[in-house]
Amino acid sequence: MGSSEISYGVESNKLESINVDYVSKYVRFLILSSSDKSRTLSTVSPFAIYKGITGIGGEPKAVRKLKSGDFLIETFTSTQTKSFLLAKTLLDIPISVIPHKSLNSVRGVISETELLTASDSDILEGFASQGVIHAHRIRIKKGTESCPTQHIILTFNKTELPKSVIAGYLHCRIRPYVPNPTRCYKCQRFGHSKVACRGKQVCSRCASEGQSFTDCHAEPKCANCAQPHESNSKQCPTWHQEKQIQKLKVTKNISYVEARKLCQPTTTPSFAAIVKESKSIQTTETFTQTDASITGLFCSVSKTTVSTLTDDNICRVTRPPKKKKSNQISDIVQSNENAATSSTHFNNSDNTLAQVKPRIPCSSPQSE
Repeated sequence: MGSSEISYGVESNKLESINVDYVSKYVRFLILSSSDKSRTLSTVSPFAIYKGITGIGGEPKAVRKLKSGDFLIETFTSTQTKSFLLAKTLLDIPISVIPHKSLNSVRGVISETELLTASDSDILEGFASQGVIHAHRIRIKKGTESCPTQHIILTFNKTELPKSVIAGYLHCRIRPYVPNPTRCYKCQRFGHSKVACRGKQVCSRCASEGQSFTDCHAEPKCANCAQPHESNSKQCPTWHQEKQIQKLKVTKNISYVEARKLCQPTTTPSFAAIVKESKSIQTTETFTQTDASITGLFCSVSKTTVSTLTDDNICRVTRPPKKKKSNQISDIVQSNENAATSSTHFNNSDNTLAQVKPRIPCSSPQSE
């Protein structure tokens, strides 16, 4: 094994060799961990660890400690990545640095009917020169048969998804691949699988603990949102929330935890709240008299009703008959002010009339 190759352990405990020069070209996320179980990095000061990391390859783009005690390092350049991959010790503690399993690759989907007859291995071989490291055709079930589709998932050894790939004479457009949310078949919760589950067995039909869905005949109830549907339903609001998290994870190329923090859960209004809001809107429309966008006036229903009865400027209400009669008499008196004094007396109780024309007492005629 040459100096440009290193060995690292994988899940199968089998040592594999990687070419550092080739991997450094696309790898930007690394996992740094202690290779000596008796000497962990958890007991070392954060200042000392960061100083040791910068001493290996310079100041990285980001460093974050994981729950496992390992460190996730994001690098700027391929040269910096190579320096970390070749590192053997950190503060005299033996370490291993390997590429992150998922953050250094992206997946996209192509849809081509002319590739239906091609096998996955042929597609991988044809796209290998364009950075494709894995190819998988999507299949659907029709009854008991598994039928191939024209959709193919391509995995690239890059951190950014290319817009297209060339398949011979075909120009194939690539779309981002957003996987369905991972749901545990044991506890029915999202975000982990049955293998890593620490919860109790929960029925996927009725959300009861300690039983399987195969023998359940109870009413459906979701274990995630408590609504009347099974936990595996794609109509579940929690499922849609998790789908949005997966979309953010893919489009922003971030971890699941970071995407979950960005995608805050939204509360779904109850049926009673929706009905109440609908009635409120209907009542407002019934009593609205004018267009507020034109008049600029906003008034409640009670104010509108009062204005209709009392405000002359709005409703132009005719005054009572008694007041009209008084106005007519006043007009007659004013028109005859310059005439001879009339002996006619008006029997009216209106004070306004008395102020306009004082009452003249009657006297007996005198002889000349």
